[in-house]
Amino acid sequence: MTEPMGNETSVASRFTRSVNLQQDLWQAESLQGYLVTAGARRALLRIVPALHTPQAARAWTLTGPYGTGKSAVANFIAKLLSSDLVPGHAAAWKLLGANDADVAQQARPPRKTSPALLPIAITASREPLQLAVLRGLQAAVGRVKGRRCSHVMARINESLAQAASGKEPSAHAITELFAEALKSACSTDEVGGFFLIVDELGKLLEYAAAHPANSDLYTLQSLAEFAARTPQLFLILGILHQDFSRYADRLTGRERAEWGKIRGRFEDIVFEEPADELLRLIAEARSQSPEGAKLDQLPAASQKQFRSLCKQAWELQLAPQRMARREFCDLLSRCYPLHPLAALVLGPIFRKLAQNERSVFSFLQSSEPHGLRDHLQTGDGRLYCLDHLYDYLLGSIGESLYVQMHGKRWAEIETVLASLRHATALDIALAWIPTV
Repeated sequence: MTEPMGNETSVASRFTRSVNLQQDLWQAESLQGYLVTAGARRALLRIVPALHTPQAARAWTLTGPYGTGKSAVANFIAKLLSSDLVPGHAAAWKLLGANDADVAQQARPPRKTSPALLPIAITASREPLQLAVLRGLQAAVGRVKGRRCSHVMARINESLAQAASGKEPSAHAITELFAEALKSACSTDEVGGFFLIVDELGKLLEYAAAHPANSDLYTLQSLAEFAARTPQLFLILGILHQDFSRYADRLTGRERAEWGKIRGRFEDIVFEEPADELLRLIAEARSQSPEGAKLDQLPAASQKQFRSLCKQAWELQLAPQRMARREFCDLLSRCYPLHPLAALVLGPIFRKLAQNERSVFSFLQSSEPHGLRDHLQTGDGRLYCLDHLYDYLLGSIGESLYVQMHGKRWAEIETVLASLRHATALDIALAWIPTV
């Protein structure tokens, strides 16, 4: 295919930046371009029973690798379950309904009005746990009007001032503050409960493991136990990159046992998007790109040629399981100018080598040598193929390719390529495929 594909391409900012939960939660536009993925729907269906079933769990951890979109999911669910205090509440329900009407129906409590949860969003850093949750409570309560909440705010400010002077509040004292704040907020017409979300919880756990005297991890257990027994709604979600217990690897056996008790108060939701969702995300990112040629902008003969490649990918049984042929070919067409094989390996290869979806979208937007944008700027009209992706990985990841699990195979490929002095371009292009 030789038709020009444009000099530039870009991907919607939703796909190329990390979510900062504390900031994005209060921005209506943070849902712009958001896709309600299978992982998001599964997480939501684990949480919503707590809205109407007293015996249901109220504390969870959402655990998955770096860059898989966990923070974006938390932002979406928080907006969905919030009141109109939070920008994007109605938009979140509209997105869910348009994406999966069945899940939207399941997610709505069996009442005319659902309880409006006030989100307490924390993007954690390496600091004492007590300080992080108090600051989160301070910011959330400050958004609720009423004299009773003003009184609670004064107590929260006092506790933070004492903590700043070196007098850390106990887990019991913090839980009492949450209880008073929850009761006060629920006495208003705006709030029906709290939803505490701790993004980057692992950083607080790392600090607690290194400085046990300064960070009272029992605060987590105390808040989870309070959430389970309080008549008002109080939900807790901690976001992790690895299992809770992994952060306690260097502690003594007794200390690990104590961490295990705390861990036991939280149900774990494993988060990782399946292959079909990765392909949908890539197709949506390319579709939302405001620049760069799309397949339907090409001459009919070129469109037919590209769709023939998509059909061949189907015939080779490369489609994710349970994906229909029509959807598969449509998604590959939306990924243009990525060759179908390149589009299909992007997700798996970045799962192995980098930060999952985040690295995929960085690749789509990056102007690094051999990246998609750099390829389009050459103006030669060719598809972006597997050999281009190999050159990009070699340039962007470099020596790190050789120290990860499949490093030996990458080294073997380089050896083979160096020996292919009289090989055809196709031979060279195919040399690295077994690594995927």
